[in-house]
Amino acid sequence: MGLKQGCALFTLVVSRYYKYEVVIILSFVATIMPALQVRSHSRSYSTGDADTANAEAFSLVSGLQGEMTRRGAKRGPLVDIYLAKIYQNAEKSEQNAQDLVNAGVIPLVAELLSRRAEGDRKGLEVVLITLGILACDSASAKLISDRKQTVQEFIQLCSPSHSEKVIILSLWCLNRICRSAEVAHELIKLKFIFAIEKLAIDGIIPTMAVYCLGTLIQTDALAELVDSFEVVPYLIRHLRRTVQDDLHPDDICAGLYAIARLSRSIKLAKELTGAGCIPLITFNLRYSKDPDVLDWSARAVGCLMRPNSVDMAKALLDAGAAPGLARLPTALAPDCLRPLASLGFAVQRFSCAEWGKGTRVALLEAGVIDSLLAALRTAAIEPCNEVQVELALAVSLLGDVGGSVIRKEIVNAGGVDILKSVASRGTLDVAKACNIAITSIVGNLLTRNAATARTAMQHNWNGGCPEHHPLCPLTLKVDSPKREGSASV
Repeated sequence: MGLKQGCALFTLVVSRYYKYEVVIILSFVATIMPALQVRSHSRSYSTGDADTANAEAFSLVSGLQGEMTRRGAKRGPLVDIYLAKIYQNAEKSEQNAQDLVNAGVIPLVAELLSRRAEGDRKGLEVVLITLGILACDSASAKLISDRKQTVQEFIQLCSPSHSEKVIILSLWCLNRICRSAEVAHELIKLKFIFAIEKLAIDGIIPTMAVYCLGTLIQTDALAELVDSFEVVPYLIRHLRRTVQDDLHPDDICAGLYAIARLSRSIKLAKELTGAGCIPLITFNLRYSKDPDVLDWSARAVGCLMRPNSVDMAKALLDAGAAPGLARLPTALAPDCLRPLASLGFAVQRFSCAEWGKGTRVALLEAGVIDSLLAALRTAAIEPCNEVQVELALAVSLLGDVGGSVIRKEIVNAGGVDILKSVASRGTLDVAKACNIAITSIVGNLLTRNAATARTAMQHNWNGGCPEHHPLCPLTLKVDSPKREGSASV
């Protein structure tokens, strides 16, 4: 197979998450084998497609290895072209990334990171963004996190002495590989939080660093450990700045996410509340139109509450959390369902925060019950089991402990019929949750109590905020002028 000459241009640009744009350009003329051109693959493969995808992954990895061997410690343009092709391939689907990992790409890219970090540091961005995209699941993340030198290099690159792009990408890589309590403990042991604090400018840390703090909290013990580093002021300052400066929704989501992850006990919830988080959370819940902001706002509201935390429920209600939750179904597009699960979760937490009827009456008066049933109608159309279960459990808790007034309201609004309809279409878990909710509404005292107990057992009391790995705020673009006899990258 012959080689063709082509001009390639790499551009790493900051995406819409930031108000400024910095461009890194590496221009060079390189030789590229046309057979290595990236093809698009779907997530599911037939046998023939899978063989083609695996062959392409092995071809890319062997090409990178060959060029690294040929160049030795020197940096060559073909190495960056192979990295860009690997990045593009992995970005198309998680399956593509897994194929590349199985082909042995991670040790090669990790070696490149060490070479460039110890050398003139040129081209670190391309290596970092490639490593980050390859950490697509727990298995691939572990392959990277098990390489202690690579993890240490990530943390060392989170330093003000490096460019902003290198810092952001290093933080993103650390967020991507942190998928277990073991890795989180190791990162803290390597003084990752101290590295984050050194990035603060006027007390404000980068958005990706805020995400990292949230992701480090994998257990109750880790929440206490992270809190011991006095991170709460950083989180509150970050969220307050997003309200005052009208920043991008992703900046807001980072603060809400970290607060929700940290609030794993009554003690921590009170500390966050004392620092002023409630008005900031409810402001976003009441006025934002962004679905992700609404999702994390509702989730943060729920995470602040535990059983018998009446004072916390009252503080949230006084700050307008109930009308904020009630507006969710009307503020979301019909096909945007994930925030509805957070709505159900928050209502469940409200219901358990006070076993009297005061909180539930406040929710009723704010229109939350009508919103729950409207959300159930919407969720019934799509195959979204988690959303349906969360909403059904919310109706269940409201129906029993809320008293006869709320049960009557649910019945009059057609709640029982909606639950029956959802149960008939859903999975076994959905049907179970809906049937429990029906019992809590129309059953007698004993069956209602039993239904409430089963609902409380199904609720996620272990934290309550799911782990989140945000998209990379930087994008690798590969442009090549089209001309006769050239291969495009």
